[in-house]
Amino acid sequence: MKIKYDKILGKLREDDSNIDIKTINEATYSLKKSDFMLLIEYTTTGEMTLTLPTSQLKKGRIIIIKDSGGKAGTNNITIKTEGGEKIDNENELIITGDNDSLTLVSDENNWFII
Repeated sequence: MKIKYDKILGKLREDDSNIDIKTINEATYSLKKSDFMLLIEYTTTGEMTLTLPTSQLKKGRIIIIKDSGGKAGTNNITIKTEGGEKIDNENELIITGDNDSLTLVSDENNWFII
């Protein structure tokens, strides 16, 4: 097994040249520890809510959220926190554009758009 420094994640990881990409086909989903890139396919069916649990606030953690279903203009993707954390000083964000994406980083207390 090879180990390398991942500049995107800001930490050492196995050099398997893969990142965790998860396709979401459900109306609600809570971010998991292993999630990095979330492809939201559910927008072809209906609106979707993604919850960012307080336990997932880790300094330097980056997540990418993509409307892979291409219908967020009609079926919005709502991103909210579980507790009092903010996302760019807001309680929630809503992706309203077809095929839009959003990248967030945590400072251990809140989330920020980058």
